[in-house]
Amino acid sequence: MMKRITLPLFLACLSQLGIAQCDQAFTVPYTSTFENATVPALPDCMTTTYFAFASSEVFESIAGPVSGFSGKLLAYDTYTGSQGGGAMQPTIGADLYTNEVHLVQGVQYVVSYRYGNSDATKTIGRFGVQLQQPGASYYDDLATHLSITGATPVTHTTEAFTVPETGDYWIHFDVQSFENQGLFYIDDISLTVQGSMGVGENLLSAVSAFPNPVSDRLSVSNPTQIDKIEMYTLTGQMLCSEAVNAMNHTIDMSSLSSGMYMLHIYSGSRVEKMKVYKK
Repeated sequence: MMKRITLPLFLACLSQLGIAQCDQAFTVPYTSTFENATVPALPDCMTTTYFAFASSEVFESIAGPVSGFSGKLLAYDTYTGSQGGGAMQPTIGADLYTNEVHLVQGVQYVVSYRYGNSDATKTIGRFGVQLQQPGASYYDDLATHLSITGATPVTHTTEAFTVPETGDYWIHFDVQSFENQGLFYIDDISLTVQGSMGVGENLLSAVSAFPNPVSDRLSVSNPTQIDKIEMYTLTGQMLCSEAVNAMNHTIDMSSLSSGMYMLHIYSGSRVEKMKVYKK
């Protein structure tokens, strides 16, 4: 069970108003894969608060691999210690606010992320994504996901959106659930210009890489042709680039040291960046 953090209600409200944010906004493309987080803390300048009823759980960073996720990611624990669970239990939830990102009026942006849950027999009720402007009433509902189950990561890219004025914004994620429904996960958040090649932009949502973690040979597959696969260290050093021109490909990772690597998987004008853990 994840550590509980009890915050006074007034502090939670201050966090939602952006008191904990950095002085300088990030620029696009903005990405957060959480690999630099010190477990269980969030990355610098990200904020999490809990709903003011039923549970004091908040988002925390954890170390994978878990339920198809590799490396570090964020998790929200719905376990409250009470008996039972389901429709007779009160709804609980938490909010997550990213770093502030500077956006320009008239430019079309998209937000991408991966999400999932820990237990295929449980269901997380709702997961929402909004764009908000700190200190202002503006917000834009970007996506809503209902009944999250299956214990398998899902990749989603929002429809393109614009902002009403140039300024600093953050991405607001909120999760709501009945008690004792396991853990909710989120990873690989990005905010990019539509049509760019950022993490999670124009994703090949059905691409798979297995086994992950891998000991020697990694199998990559996609319903459409994969043109090329590149492998990088987390510091950005390219280790290999392989032309594929097929829907399935095998990568020999037996000679690599244990640790986390990034795959860039290209298909036409689309790309996915996926974390793979080498045992």
